[in-house]
Amino acid sequence: MTGFVIIYGHVVKPPYQIRTENGRTFINNVPVGPGTTEKDIISGQARNLLEEANKMFCERGKNGGYSSSAGEILALFKKSTDTVISAKWDKGGVPPKGILLVHWRGNIRSPSVSFSAAACGTPGFSGKGMKPIADKQRQTPELYSKSLQKNLEDAKVLWFGSDGRNAILPPGTKAELNKIMSDERLGRKELMEKLENLGFNHRAVLEIIRNYEPV
Repeated sequence: MTGFVIIYGHVVKPPYQIRTENGRTFINNVPVGPGTTEKDIISGQARNLLEEANKMFCERGKNGGYSSSAGEILALFKKSTDTVISAKWDKGGVPPKGILLVHWRGNIRSPSVSFSAAACGTPGFSGKGMKPIADKQRQTPELYSKSLQKNLEDAKVLWFGSDGRNAILPPGTKAELNKIMSDERLGRKELMEKLENLGFNHRAVLEIIRNYEPV
């Protein structure tokens, strides 16, 4: 019953129940944290796609024909429409010399994807310019859930934004937030300034103004 939760500007009323399922964390059946935003989902799909493409490239290389994987790799990317808008080989041609130019949904990764024979057999290889998943996202759902529960037990405020950002705010934030959102004398500019002074970023402020109802 302690603490306070705000998700995308909406109030989630207590009692709070935190659980994990299929690698994701839920508060009162609402998914929160890593892996829940559209960007997280597309990023995960992109990692899987790059791993599959690299596997194709390396398997063809075992028979001395790295370049023979070009058609299959391109077809794989073109059919992955939930992650990729378009893909084509650059002027360099086929791998390993050629670069695959990928227009990712949400621009979640570098558009240049290259394949190297030297990288075959390297765990996690996913092409030139690809950044590995952040260590924070590698935190197990169980540990993440426990940290959320501990903060709620300490009466803190948990805020989750639609852009994937989140924050832990002091216990007194709820009362201050209710006071600000209930003050009908405040103009929009002053309202935004007061919310930002509480510790919310610009995106969070807009979501709170749009969705928050004092409780």
